Formats: sequence, structure tokens, C-alpha cells
Amino acid sequence: MYAGVIPKAQVWRYETDGAWTLMNSLASRPDYSVDETASWCRVPTMAAFQNRLFAATGSCISRSIDVDPDETLGRVYSSELGQVVSHDHDIGGAWTHLAAVRQGKELRLYVNGACSAVSKSPAGHTFDLTNAQPLTIGSGAQGSFAGCIADLRLYRGALPVERVKTTAHP
Repeated sequence: MYAGVIPKAQVWRYETDGAWTLMNSLASRPDYSVDETASWCRVPTMAAFQNRLFAATGSCISRSIDVDPDETLGRVYSSELGQVVSHDHDIGGAWTHLAAVRQGKELRLYVNGACSAVSKSPAGHTFDLTNAQPLTIGSGAQGSFAGCIADLRLYRGALPVERVKTTAHP
């Protein structure tokens, strides 16, 4: 979960147990003062799409064109969310085979045997899934899966592409 915070248009990420991490400060005013709300900046909207977080900047009192001496307001910034893959299309109401395959620094999402998305770790970063949390299927920070799961399989290693295809279409 991400939050945009007044007065310095900061974007924070929720980690766990009430802990938040500052991701970025997107806008600032040279005349910023804690006592002057006219100098405050905000993040009026955020959206996640295709492994990126998009965040817009604005003022707290008026149109950005009226109060933007350093031209940091009224902008949209994006940043990588991490190692994420998504299928940004409606899959309809039919049974759908999904497979997520991690191999090395790459994560692939297959929908009905076809590769739908690929995400690679940025240079200099490892793809480390180590954590102290239990594995959950169908729930996350934004809500829970409300459908049915007919078959769930976990493998010790990455499946070859052909095996993903034959598993999707037995």
C-alpha cells in the first residue's frame, strides 16, 4: 500500500506492523513553511499499472499554475514497484490457468499457457523472496480474491515453458 502525504508531496510505502518507508519526495517549494499552507504540496492521485506506480503532484490551495514558481507541480512521476508482473486485461468468467515462474532475476506470468508479462530485477539488485511472513494465496494489501481455485501447485524449481503450456492445456 502506498500513501501520498502533505505538505511535501511525499510517497510512502507501508511495510508491516505499522512501519512506513519513504519512497520519494516529489515536489517542494522554495518558500515552504510549516505555518503557510499556501506553500504546501500534495500527491492528489496515484495509480499502479504494469509494474509502475504513477503519482501526480499538486498544491494544497489552488491551481498549480497559480502557485508553482519552481515548476514541480502538475506533474506525473512514475517509479518501479519492485518485482511485479500483472495481466492488465479482463480474463472473463471462464476458468483460467495462471502460472508465475521465477527463474534467476526474471519473473514471468503465463495466462492459459501464453506469456502475458515479464519483469526483470534491476541491475545490481537480487530477486530475494526471503521473508518471515507465511505464504498466502488469494489475499494481499489491496483485498482478497473472491473466486474459486480448482488446482494449486507449487514446484521446487522453475518450470520450462513447454511444461507450463502442457499444464495449461492437458
